[in-house]
Amino acid sequence: MNNFWQNLTSFTSGERRGAIVFLLLIIALSTFVNYIPKMYEQEPWYVVQDSTTVSQWIQQIKNQQQLNLHRFNPNTTSVDELTGMGIPSSLAISWEKYIDAGGRFYSKPDLKRLYGMADSLYIKIAPYLIIKSKRKTNSNTQSENKERFAQTERLLKAFNPATDTYNQLIKSGLSKKVASNIINYRKAGGQFNTKSDLQNIYAIDTSLYRKLETHIQLPETTTSTEIVELDSLELNSASKKELQQIKISNYIIDGLIKYRDLLGGYYSHNQLREVYNMKEGQLTVLKEKSWIDSLSIQKINVNRVDAYQLSQHPYISHKVASKLIKYRNFAEKIDGIQEVATLKILSADQLKKLSPYLSF
Repeated sequence: MNNFWQNLTSFTSGERRGAIVFLLLIIALSTFVNYIPKMYEQEPWYVVQDSTTVSQWIQQIKNQQQLNLHRFNPNTTSVDELTGMGIPSSLAISWEKYIDAGGRFYSKPDLKRLYGMADSLYIKIAPYLIIKSKRKTNSNTQSENKERFAQTERLLKAFNPATDTYNQLIKSGLSKKVASNIINYRKAGGQFNTKSDLQNIYAIDTSLYRKLETHIQLPETTTSTEIVELDSLELNSASKKELQQIKISNYIIDGLIKYRDLLGGYYSHNQLREVYNMKEGQLTVLKEKSWIDSLSIQKINVNRVDAYQLSQHPYISHKVASKLIKYRNFAEKIDGIQEVATLKILSADQLKKLSPYLSF
């Protein structure tokens, strides 16, 4: 170093300044080479100094979801019974609303389609479910065959499935089962506009329909100028052609279907306000003319997707998706929506909107 300074004194003043500047540049470059990697290094959001503390924290989160289950009938249960067993109140309320609306669970897996039901929760409660089997016995099958045979032999009279009452249908020679199915079909919003529409009834097969066809007081087919009006349609399965029949503009229909596909389906008419350029008048028409089957929603399994796939949902930002997947990778598995809530990466409102679309 002494030699360097001695040699430096032999330089001209300009050469000395150049040498000093060059030396400073080398020092600065050396500093940046060491600093830059640290500047861009991204530490996981959940990192703390003690990994044991993190593991204890995750276990504490999972312990908050302990259940106190007993055997019960999912078709007759109540909010009080469900919450008493430790089932989240949001799921319990949705469960009771589904039953009150006439919904039924015919097998245990039917519960997996329930609004807010996580796969991890279903696995825990499945052994406690009591559901009466609808499997037909041989005697039931024989009885049904006899009834069908009697139907074909019965003296039939003219009838109109679109307007006749239950008693009128019976007097026309229809069986109680067929008459009941026709009435229930109409109550559910179904319509009979042509004779062939009667084949939509579960109890009427091709052979029985041929026996009834000449007695049905309806036209063979719709005329080319006739437009079939829909009293009510299911919004998550409706096609563009069906939506056009309830007087919605094509521009709104295209936006509605596109947003429906992005979401994975609607669970509330209020979500239609999020459709681009939706007008209040068109929203009113949709509320009056359509209903929503929330069980048809396509869910995202949080434990099977990556951050990019998760962020494709309109309700999940890239930042939230990244944090959620980082936590999942560290915890190995997320057990349910309540565990997501404890992470506090979503507000209560955001979590409420998103929960129908997540499974675990």
